[in-house]
Amino acid sequence: MNIAAITVLFNPDKNVISNIYTYLPFVSKLYIIDNSEIPTEFVKNEFKENSKVNITTFYENKGIAFALNVGVTKANESGFSYILTMDQDSFFSEDYFLSFLKSFEKRNALDPIAVAGPCYENGFFHEEFSEVNYLITSGSILHIPTWSAVGKFNENLFIDHVDTDYCFRVKLSGKKVIRFNNIKLEHRLGEINAIRHYKTISLHSYKRMFFITRNTLYIINKYKKQFPQEAQKFQKDLLVRIKNNLIFGKTKFKSAISIVKGTIYYFFNNWK
Repeated sequence: MNIAAITVLFNPDKNVISNIYTYLPFVSKLYIIDNSEIPTEFVKNEFKENSKVNITTFYENKGIAFALNVGVTKANESGFSYILTMDQDSFFSEDYFLSFLKSFEKRNALDPIAVAGPCYENGFFHEEFSEVNYLITSGSILHIPTWSAVGKFNENLFIDHVDTDYCFRVKLSGKKVIRFNNIKLEHRLGEINAIRHYKTISLHSYKRMFFITRNTLYIINKYKKQFPQEAQKFQKDLLVRIKNNLIFGKTKFKSAISIVKGTIYYFFNNWK
């Protein structure tokens, strides 16, 4: 299968190299989009002799949506119809990506898929694949002509729920979003984590809480009629994240300010 890939960087650690090599052998071109203010030199040095890899550096953080749009545009201009989107902390264990490609080609030949992705949830699924309403960006294969038709990733969102918004628009256009339940995507968590009552909880920087709050409110209010179950889930998730960061976070006051700012920005700014 002739497929390109995008990997978006933001101040990565050196694990990103081994992560990339779990899928690089199986793609025809890799577009690395570096959102770091200081270019990631060890990544440049690693791939400078590899003609398969193209690196774009912004010298600032333009957001995940902008970076993805740049990568997909480059792939589209080079004639690719499909592209894998990855973040720096995700990787495929063993030969999962090769299995993913084979499963995708088989299923796609029967009924075209606009977005396909691996399973990132714990649990057992009887079905080999499931039609779902959204997938996370990392590990997903996008049909580029669909991206051109339904519209690019929403750059106003910057980071959180960029994938949700895109998948919802794909679904509303009548196209399919498919999760392959037997394919697993692994993550090296980049967020701050804490242990509470023998359970790991995810905490976020106070800056990230601004986007989480603002963008979740956007998704809930824009799509609550078309996707009521997801809207309810996102509302619950937002409340849990707010609670965890205000109770267990190290920057409680700054997080509280960011949450308030995100709420105010959503309701009183015409960015939507």
